[in-house]
Order: sequence, then C-alpha cells, then structure tokens
Amino acid sequence: MPDKKVFISSWLLSLCVLLLNPCFGAGSTSLQISGTAISSALVKNTVSHQISENGSATYSLSYQFPVAAATRFPEIRRSQNWQPSGNGWVREHMFHDGFWFGELPKVAWLKVSFSDVMQSRTTPIWLELASSGVSDATLYYQLPNGIWRSINSDAVYGSNAKYAPSRFISFPLLNELKQQPIYLRVEASNRLHLQVNVKENADFQSHNTQVDIIFAIGYGILLVMALYNLVIGSFLNDKLYYLYSGAIVTSLIYQFFAHGHARLFGNFNWDIVNSALNIFAMLSAFIATVFLYYFINFPQYVPKLSRYIRIFLYLFGVATLLTFVLPSNLSLNIALLIAGPTPLIAMTLAIIAWYHGSLSAKIFVYAWSVYIVGGFLWVLYWLGLVTLNLAVELPLLIGAALESILLSLALGYRIKLLREQSSQLQVSESHYKKISMTDGLTRLANRRAFDEQLAKLHTKNLHYSLVLLDIDHFKQFNDAYGHPAGDKVIRNLADILNETVRENDLAARIGGEEFALIIQNDDVKVAFNIAERIRVAFSKSTFHVNGKSVRCTVSIGVSSAQEEPQNIILERTDQALYRSKKLGRDQTQIAHV
Repeated sequence: MPDKKVFISSWLLSLCVLLLNPCFGAGSTSLQISGTAISSALVKNTVSHQISENGSATYSLSYQFPVAAATRFPEIRRSQNWQPSGNGWVREHMFHDGFWFGELPKVAWLKVSFSDVMQSRTTPIWLELASSGVSDATLYYQLPNGIWRSINSDAVYGSNAKYAPSRFISFPLLNELKQQPIYLRVEASNRLHLQVNVKENADFQSHNTQVDIIFAIGYGILLVMALYNLVIGSFLNDKLYYLYSGAIVTSLIYQFFAHGHARLFGNFNWDIVNSALNIFAMLSAFIATVFLYYFINFPQYVPKLSRYIRIFLYLFGVATLLTFVLPSNLSLNIALLIAGPTPLIAMTLAIIAWYHGSLSAKIFVYAWSVYIVGGFLWVLYWLGLVTLNLAVELPLLIGAALESILLSLALGYRIKLLREQSSQLQVSESHYKKISMTDGLTRLANRRAFDEQLAKLHTKNLHYSLVLLDIDHFKQFNDAYGHPAGDKVIRNLADILNETVRENDLAARIGGEEFALIIQNDDVKVAFNIAERIRVAFSKSTFHVNGKSVRCTVSIGVSSAQEEPQNIILERTDQALYRSKKLGRDQTQIAHV
C-alpha cells in the first residue's frame, strides 16, 4: 500500500495550486449565458472574452452558424447574415436542428472587430478558441495594402514558430492585425461549442502555465494510481485491480485529449482524435460500471437487482463496440445518451447497495460525489447548455483524481477484509473438518479419520503397527444395564486410549464397541506392550450401575504392517482379535504373518 502521506501531499499540492491561481481569487464575475446570470469566482479570467478599459468593450464578435462546409471566404465577407455574440459564446445546443444528426463537419464563421483603444495598443493579444470539439481553424486578415491573407491553426505552432503551444487553438494578433476586422473559419468534427476569449499576451501565457500545472498534477495522480493498481493487481493476481486500472487509464487518455493538452506535445489529426474520444468516453464509463458491479458485489447484497445490472452491462458493451464503427456524430450521440447518465446510474445503484449493507458501496458513493458533479457539468457542455471554462473542466479532473485515490485505498481495505474473511473461513473449515473426523461420544477420531490415516501411511509406504480392540460381552452389558451405562464404559476405554497413545499415534472409535490404534514407527512387540497396558488398565476399571459394581474386559488383536494392501493388514489384525475372543477374551494376540 502506498504511503498515505504521498496521497495527502499530492492532494494538498493540487489544492494549493488551485487557491493560488488568479482564476480562483477573491471576487466574482457575472457572466450572461442565454439570458441567465451566473456569478462565480471560478470563472474569473477564464472567460475573459472582452478586454475592457474604463468599462467600455474593446472588441465585438459576430458569427454565422451553421454554414455549409464548401462556403468560401469571399462569399462570407459579402454576407450580411451576422449574429452578434455579446458573451463570446458560439454554440449549438441539444434543441437545435441538426444537433443530433446534422451534416459533418460543422462550420462556423466568426467576425471580430476591435475598438480604437485596442487598435492603438502595441502589445500583442491572443484570440483563444476555447473548445473541446473544434478540430481546425483558419484566420483571415487584411494587410495595409488591402490584400487578404490567411493562416491556419496548424501553422501557428509549426517547427519554426516562436510561440509556445496552447491547449486550445489560439492566434496571436499583432498591432497591424487589429486595424481591420478579422474573420475565422472554425470547423468541428462532431459538435461546435466555442467560447472566444481575447487576452493580453502576459495574462494569456501566465494563465496557461498555471492551468497546465493544475492539470498536470491531476494527470499525474491518475497515472500514479493506474500504475499502483496495475502493480498490486499483478502481485495479488486480482482481476479487479486490472479492471480499475483500465478505468483510470481510459479516463486519463480521454481527459488528456478532451481538455486539449495533447496539443502541447505534437500535431494530431483532431478529426480522428474526436472520434477516438467518443470511444474512450464509452470505454471509461463501461469499465467503471463493470468495476462497480464486482467491487460492490451486487450478487451478494442486491441479488434481485444483479440480474438486471448484468443485462444493462451486456447492452452497454454492445453500444461501446458500436462507437468503433459508427461515424463521429452518431458515436457521440451514443456517448451522450449512455455514457452521460452512467455516473448518475452508478451512484443510484451504489446507494441501493449501501442501503442493503454494502460497506464498499458506501465508500464508492463518497468517492464519486465530486466526480458525478464533474461528469454532469461535462455532459451539459457537450449538450451546448453551458460554456467551456475551468468551472466546467476542473470538477471532472479533480473528481477523477480524488475518486482514483479513494477507491484505490478502498481496494486496499478490501484486501484486508478479504484476508480476514479468508482467515475466518479457514478457521471454520478447520473446525468443521475436525468435527467431521471426530466421534461425538468419545471425542476420538472416527472411522473416516482412521481410514484416511491408514491410506496416507500406505501411500507414503511408512511403517506402523495396528491394534484392534473390542469390548467383551458389550451387547449383554447394554441389555442388562442400559445404554447410558454402556456409554460410560465406552468413554472410559476412550480415556484410557487417550492417556496411553503418543502424539504421533492415532486412537479411533471405528464401531459401536470397536476401537483401533495406529502406532507409527515401532515393531509389533512395542505395539503389544501398549495394548497390554490398555487391557490391564481397562480391566481394573469399576463401573457403578444400579447399586452394583461392575467390571468389563477387552479383547485385542495386534499386527505389524508389511508391504501389503491396506485391507490385508486389517484382515490379519481382525483375525488376531477373533483369536483373542475364541481363547477366552480379556487378552491380546499378535497376528501371524
């Protein structure tokens, strides 16, 4: 189990970075979204779509959406169908025509104009297209000589570029680019949700650095916990650890690309990436749900519900496989309709199992409490109901990181519980096995234990001597004095056997009044002497029954094992016992070889 201090330190470090981030400082910003005012300290500077001086806006944004993919720039420039965006938000939401089955790719055109104040500034600014789904963007700008030029997003961070990569598509705007309106063609391979932010160069760079550090800590925690579960699973050979490690890895890959940080490490085909993201979203949700089923142990705690959960998992698996072959837009529909509600479904099932007494379900509910909020906000973003900012992005990552820590610790606690249960089962198994091998009246070994010991000695070809004992006239004794008195006689002989036999020998009751003694590693003479001590001690025992003092005797047969089958030595010893009976009882006879 990893040191808990490491986990706590990582979490505290993440928290400290969040608190020190200017985006989470004191104060609040009011953001108008579709007529609804949202005030939150979490969105300060993260949605700074307007740079203001003396309270006046310094740029304006208008857009056209949807636009046919084949539409060219000259046609757009002449168009008058521009819609204003007062909050920098360009999006399609779930109630728009074409949201679920629209033509791909989805294209929007943006027009940005700057005020005189902004045009007079000589410092560069950045135009950021905050979106998880935008795959390509092209900026069109006019030179002082009136010629229009364009630059694609892939060229901004080329091998010879002087700009550090950013997780969102962003364009640096030098002074000359702000003198005339600029146009942008924005393309998305499945959904088009876009928050346009204009930032000063220093703010843009410092903000990106701080945000990248936060996400790096989150990704690091997920990676460490995935490796931890993988290593522990290999040591314990426990498939549940492998399953949870897979859930963490798929969540890590999904978030790494969905939050745009893959752009920091190279150029990717984002049309393919967005299709793959749908697959990873489904895989992550599916593996997490399978993990939930086995981690909580639904068959034990909620058996009636368990069958329906298995059916749901089969259908979930089929839907996940479909995302591998369906177009990006359709696979995203599946992810939104199935993977989207999964955290809520998982939480509901866990609460039901918790109600039925599952401690693991209780831990799961606590672990997913933040994650489910992050998942809910993330689904709202993809449905076009909220804009993309840190208040939407961070709960998903922080929730995943906290959940991975808590559930990994819970898996470790589960090991302890399983070991305790295993120990208890071993004790119980040992207890019941001992009971099954013990005679209830005398507490000696029973016939089953006797036969197993004989078989073991013959299998290992070990030397031993066998003694068979039979109480004389026991049936007549029972008839005369009753079975309770007969039980006393049997227990008395058993006590003598227990006092006489050595640690490695075995005394057993193999019939009503029949007993046996296995003496290991000694010849027949030693066995004969032991049998004689038992016989003499028993003959001296006095039983007080109905006011009378009564004595009993025992006849004994002794034999030494040769290289022969088990049944042969039993027959020879039994013949020696029969000879003792025939010669007058109360004596010991050695079998003839």
